[in-house]
Amino acid sequence: MATLVVVAASFLAVLMQTGDLPAGALPGGFSSFERSRLAAAPNIEKRINVYTDLLDDRRRSIEKAVAGQDFEAIALILRSWGEVLDYSLADIQSNAGQKSKSKALKNYEIHLRKAIGMLGDLKTRGGSYEQFEQFEAWLNHAGEIQKKLVAILFPG
Repeated sequence: MATLVVVAASFLAVLMQTGDLPAGALPGGFSSFERSRLAAAPNIEKRINVYTDLLDDRRRSIEKAVAGQDFEAIALILRSWGEVLDYSLADIQSNAGQKSKSKALKNYEIHLRKAIGMLGDLKTRGGSYEQFEQFEAWLNHAGEIQKKLVAILFPG
């Protein structure tokens, strides 16, 4: 019984971790609404849920921009999305516990992996060679972030 209490207390401590956002200002890739959502999130778990929502929003925006052949928007969205990924990784690395296997973090990694696959399919749908290179650069960068998230989830 005492072991169960210790395990439950440890689990709650990880869930209720109230680490702060990374030092410095949020990158320009965040809207004011997104900034306020992050600031209002009381702990890392809630912020990871916000990052997952942002990831899904950027994915839908890219799909819409590709369908409309809006190449300027694609470049802006990819740049913004890269900033969100970098910032979220910094936040997760500085605030996630040593043995963090939270449901929110697993969900974020899964959504990122799916977004990488979706963008891999979209990169060939028209546009210039420069556009193709932008997709490739984002895919490489997102792949690195995804690998780091997996390393956090499954250390060693």
